[in-house]
Amino acid sequence: ARNFEFCDHHPFSEREIREISEVKESSGSEFVVTTEKDFLRKEQMIMSVLNPLILKVSLRITVGDAILKDRLRRVLGG
Repeated sequence: ARNFEFCDHHPFSEREIREISEVKESSGSEFVVTTEKDFLRKEQMIMSVLNPLILKVSLRITVGDAILKDRLRRVLGG
């Protein structure tokens, strides 16, 4: 198995997707895992080459949510 790291909002190329597929095949790995956010950016290309497991990530603020909302209102003019 191998970990591929890309910058946030990386514009995946077909070459990169194929390289990931080749590493998967040569390593005997059964799956490729990607985040939902990255998957949706190039959904058709990724599905046609990788058929990945898709990791859905969510964020919940448990402390300080009122402070965050206040600052967002100030910044966004709401």
